[in-house]
Amino acid sequence: MSNNIFVTLFLTGVISWILEIRKNDKKKGNRYIIFFCLYQIFSTIICILSKQIIDGYGVFELAGALMGNIIFTEGSILFVFLGVLMYFTKENKKNLATAYILFCIIFFLLASLNNFSIEGLFYENYQWMMIGTLPFMYLYNGKKGKGYKYLFYLFYPIHIVALYWIGNLFF
Repeated sequence: MSNNIFVTLFLTGVISWILEIRKNDKKKGNRYIIFFCLYQIFSTIICILSKQIIDGYGVFELAGALMGNIIFTEGSILFVFLGVLMYFTKENKKNLATAYILFCIIFFLLASLNNFSIEGLFYENYQWMMIGTLPFMYLYNGKKGKGYKYLFYLFYPIHIVALYWIGNLFF
C-alpha cells in the first residue's frame, strides 16, 4: 500500500468533473471519458516500463502517483469508485448512507472470500471498520468547519508515521 490518498482524491475529482460535464454536454463528456481512458492506458504502460528500467521498491507507486494512474492508487479503483459514488449521493443523506453501507458490505465480503478469520478482521481485513465514519458523514451539515486546515496537514503524515512505529514495536 502506498499511503498516498491524494492520488485517489485527485482521480475522484477528475472523474466526477468529467461526469458532471457529460450530464450537460454528452458529446464533450464522452470525448473526455475517451481521453481519460486512453491516458490511463498510456500511463499504465509508462508505469510498467518504469519498473523495467528502474528496479526498486515503490517504483510502480511513485510512477503511478506522478502520472495520476487509477491502477496504482491507495485502495485501488474501488475507492475511486467510492469517492465518485459519495459525490453523486452527497445531496441525499439516505442515499449516501445506503450506498456507503452497501459498498462496505460488498468490500468486506469480497475481501473475506478467500481468507476469513476473527484475527484477520483486525490485522488483515480491517477495512470493514470504515463503516464507523458513517455517523460523522451523516451529521455533516454542509458548512465549512472552524478552519484547522494546517493542523490536519500536519496530523495526517504524523499519525501515519506514528502508527507505523507503533505497529513495528508490537508486531
